[in-house]
Amino acid sequence: EHFELLRDAFEVRLHEDALEQLVAAYKLQDLSSLAADPLPLYTCDGGEITLAAAVKVLQEQNIGTGFANSDQAASTLERTVLNPFLIKETARRAGDYEKPVIRHLQKTKEEEVLLNGLKAAAITGKLDISEADVRRYYDSHPKVFSHEPAVWVEELLLPSADEAEKKRKLLEAGTPFADLAGESLRSDALKKANRFHFHPLEKVVYPVLMAAVTNAPEGELVGPVAVEGGFSLFRVLDREDTSIEPYDQVQRRALALLRREREQQGLQALLEKLRKKYAAQIRIDQPRLREAVPD
Repeated sequence: EHFELLRDAFEVRLHEDALEQLVAAYKLQDLSSLAADPLPLYTCDGGEITLAAAVKVLQEQNIGTGFANSDQAASTLERTVLNPFLIKETARRAGDYEKPVIRHLQKTKEEEVLLNGLKAAAITGKLDISEADVRRYYDSHPKVFSHEPAVWVEELLLPSADEAEKKRKLLEAGTPFADLAGESLRSDALKKANRFHFHPLEKVVYPVLMAAVTNAPEGELVGPVAVEGGFSLFRVLDREDTSIEPYDQVQRRALALLRREREQQGLQALLEKLRKKYAAQIRIDQPRLREAVPD
């Protein structure tokens, strides 16, 4: 609830085009192409979080799961990237960022990164995962490898109803949507040639547009419709139902997810072993404990 209030206060907006690129990169198990990408993933009145900045955080925290689809990715990003950013930005604006409790939180995150390094050194290299193990993981996690429903749409967003009516006449005369990409208010219209892949997640950001798209018949030119940010002309090209991706297409991703799961199990076992081995040497510093948790 508190983070929802912060997101509203900062007017946070998640950019679907950047989210799709991140999900696609995770499916390919290769984030290198986004390591320097300046495309905004989030924008707010406190600035922006670019794809490159998000990837840096995800790699530092060794986040290898949680990006099976856009809904899951948005949830993972909120927890690992957006919420820490909002906390830091709120503390900075309040003049509290240099206070000990805030610095302690940052130190805790640094220690988490070191722990991930320990995991990589002591566990990852010793894993033995067979193809049969990967197949069993795939078969037992159908939701992880499912495609959410989506809609392919050609869409042109314009600043006024009059302008939209003029462009509708061009479209009715046979002008392709792609030829009018330069006229669209959408920042990624040129890059995508006015062709967009809408997911259920967009209902949060574009409730009016998504309602119109959902109710529109395939192949019919619709609009102008007054939507978020302007007046939309669109044509539904195709609707995709929920389906499970074939094993041969996601085998590498299944392997990565299973490896991540085994790493976590191995880390837990390692920490438990260390706790038992050094139990006699563990001492609780009561004054510091009371300082960290006063109540």
